Amino acid sequence: MNKITAHDIEGYEKCSRKLWLKFFEVNYKPTEASGFLQYLADIGNRFEKECVDSLEEYHEPKSYTETLSLMEKGVQYIYQGILEDDKRIGRGDLF
Repeated sequence: MNKITAHDIEGYEKCSRKLWLKFFEVNYKPTEASGFLQYLADIGNRFEKECVDSLEEYHEPKSYTETLSLMEKGVQYIYQGILEDDKRIGRGDLF
């Protein structure tokens, strides 16, 4: 089952049809970003990596249950933690 992501919500504001296609069109394949949009994404990704690399210690969970476990342990930084319920899923950049 497809789940709504933060990227989907951002895209919905620009074009609600893309979200509909993702969930209801069998052969829908989104187009990749190119040109200036890809350049901006690359800069953002590099900046995020530099910020995370500057931390002394962080954890990068691979699942929702691992994210919850790290939160319960009280670790200082969780990078790309996964939170979800039965209808939504999200990844926090850093918490």
